[in-house]
Amino acid sequence: METIAVYWEENIRTYGIQVEKNLCLARADILPTRLAALGQQIADSGGDGADFRLILAHPYEPEVLSITMVFRDIFRERLLEFGARQAVKNLSRSFIIDFPVEMLYFHGPHFGDRYGIADMAGHALRKNDIRYIAMGCSAASVHLIFPENLADKARKALASVFQIP
Repeated sequence: METIAVYWEENIRTYGIQVEKNLCLARADILPTRLAALGQQIADSGGDGADFRLILAHPYEPEVLSITMVFRDIFRERLLEFGARQAVKNLSRSFIIDFPVEMLYFHGPHFGDRYGIADMAGHALRKNDIRYIAMGCSAASVHLIFPENLADKARKALASVFQIP
């Protein structure tokens, strides 16, 4: 016999909502077998300046991964040069750079043990007509990427659902 407990809060507790601005986003659609080569090229071109803030990957089509990477803006010029290289074009079906973008992230107790955390965040944003570019969730964290000038508005919208200390 298995026992399952479900825990639900109207206002979900979080350890706080953080916002980062002036970030640069890069997207690439690649074959999974080319992922290591792409990562190595980014590392080689970045040196100490390839300051990743977030990396998301999800299947896009059969046998294709969509990779979303967020960097500090200081890496933007190197990223633009990187995206123009023929070697990158050979590895990736597309390589798109977007800046400036903003990232909002929050962590909470036992997010991984409860369902609906991402859905509640998405609902609060839709209710306030706030568009996001990407969302990534792990066991205790939610990361959202926004176009410029939306992360602070999103933080206020999320405060209606998530309790901020």
